[in-house]
Amino acid sequence: MKNYQDVQTIETPSVTLGDERLDNLFSAQGGIEWANLIFLTGTSGAGKTTFCKKIQTLITNHVSVFYSREMLSSLVKKQTSRMDIGHRNAYIADSLDYPHFNDFMSMIESRNDVKILILDSIQRIASDFTSTMSMEAAMRHIYIRLMDWKDKNNGIVILIGQVTKDGDFQGANFLKHDADAHIEMVFDKAKGIRTIETTKNRMGKLDKLYYEFVDSSETIKFYSSDEYELKGKEFSFDDAINVMIKSYLNTLDKKSDEYKNFLKEIKETCDSLYGHYESGRISADVYYAEIVTKMYQLISE
Repeated sequence: MKNYQDVQTIETPSVTLGDERLDNLFSAQGGIEWANLIFLTGTSGAGKTTFCKKIQTLITNHVSVFYSREMLSSLVKKQTSRMDIGHRNAYIADSLDYPHFNDFMSMIESRNDVKILILDSIQRIASDFTSTMSMEAAMRHIYIRLMDWKDKNNGIVILIGQVTKDGDFQGANFLKHDADAHIEMVFDKAKGIRTIETTKNRMGKLDKLYYEFVDSSETIKFYSSDEYELKGKEFSFDDAINVMIKSYLNTLDKKSDEYKNFLKEIKETCDSLYGHYESGRISADVYYAEIVTKMYQLISE
């Protein structure tokens, strides 16, 4: 037992993905934080497998392993053939490599270089145990072992869960409630819109992005809500500045000093310039241009 003043906290850099929108979706720090279990669900056609391979593509400095029990490795590679992984730290295993979850985990636990696990899906893996326990008990057994691994190894686990055609999760609710974060991918076929959203996130705020598949090695392109609304439309310089400012403010904790200081500096600048404008020392055009320039400098720092 320790007094709170004697407890030491350790701040470690998160695993950044290089896409600011995606990094801010995962945590307030930016990126995926260590010792983190993320529960990922998604509707049919949302692209969960492609998204997970995208993560492996972007994480270049740490060893990641994708345990695919929904399809063979060869099918995953074929389905995501547009996405080229340009490093040697991304691995994939399937039921031919490790027919049982215990076999897979024994291999992982025997190594000290693996830092990120991706498993698809908990329902399929749970079938390894249903001859001796219920489906819910099997899921809990898998979940506890993964939690134990990520805590002992300061690792990251992304656990995929299946949903029904209506988008409802198939399985025990403790998976969503006990995970560090729950991320939901939705493909609205009627509207042709894809969204990815944090419905729970101990590492940061709740957020939502839009995304689309593109015919390039990038494969998935992400947009903020404002960017998606303006995508494909003609918009003015004013619109662009507004989107930039809103996007920047949305990355800040409104209770933080950074957010308060930003608003304070903008207010002081506007008040000062307005005084010059009102006294006739500068024109309306100069007044407006100076404000825009100042805001652009602030959000670009």
